[in-house]
Parts: sequence; structure tokens; C-alpha cells
Amino acid sequence: LETALPCAGDRLVLLYIRDACEEIEICDLNGKNRQKIKLPGYGSIEGISSKKSNDEFFYKFVSFHDPGTIFRSKVGKVGGKVTIETSIFYKILVPGFDLNIFETNQTRFKVKDGTFIPMFVVSSKGQRGAAPCVLYGYGGFNISTTPTFSLSRLIFIKHFGGRV
Repeated sequence: LETALPCAGDRLVLLYIRDACEEIEICDLNGKNRQKIKLPGYGSIEGISSKKSNDEFFYKFVSFHDPGTIFRSKVGKVGGKVTIETSIFYKILVPGFDLNIFETNQTRFKVKDGTFIPMFVVSSKGQRGAAPCVLYGYGGFNISTTPTFSLSRLIFIKHFGGRV
């Protein structure tokens, strides 16, 4: 658990890191009746805003091929059941660059001590076979690096047929 924020009077917005990605859940004040917010893919939450007196919250989602999308989630109740409606509030675009040609896959590999480490591979959609690769890794001291946007990595993938 990274963050817990009040929302809609009797709800909590929870931010977790799991397998090097961030996830958002909503629950009641006792931690029960959890609902997971569907995110667009593997990514990070760069900001989240919520108030106990408001029935909505906002968050910015970033991924390896999304420079940032701000979402608005409205919390309501229908017949005693909590509902969450999410919509795009604002989307950052890169003019002249199609970000939909990329894909991210997550895999895990086993290290010497038996621990499984999550790893992301970013490439052009459908790319298979050998390719130039940029490898980056960090881990330790209970600190995880989560997905971030980098136009230079995407240019490498697009113009050199690479993977990151």
C-alpha cells in the first residue's frame, strides 16, 4: 500500500504497487467491499487527488507509451451497491507520433536466490525475432521503479527496430 485517500464520505481510494505496476482500488472505511479500477495497461500513477467531501477523484496514468492521461472517477451508489464511472478528463498527445504502434508485455524471470523479478518488454506491435535492445534495471532497498514514458526510447524502437 502506497497511499490511502478518503473519498465520497465513506470510501477510501487505495494505491498499490504490484509486480512493478501501480493499481487503484476503492473500499469502505473498514477495508471491505473492494473494487479495482481498470487501468489502460501496465503503468504508474503520477498523481491522485481526492477529498472526503467529493464523490469523485482524479488520477494521472503514465506508461511506457502513454505520456499521461488524467482520469476522472465518480463514485456513486445504486441500490446500495457502490458504482464507479471513469472517464478521460485530459490526454497528453505527442503531435505527429502514433503511440498506438507500440505494445508492452510483462514477464518474470527467476534469479539465483529463487526470487521472481517482473520485467517489461516494450516493442512495436507484433515484433518478433532478434532486435537491438536497451536493457535497464533497478531494484533494491525496497524501492521499485514503475513504468515511465520516454519519447527517446520509443524513437529507438520505431526507427531502429529495437526493444526496450
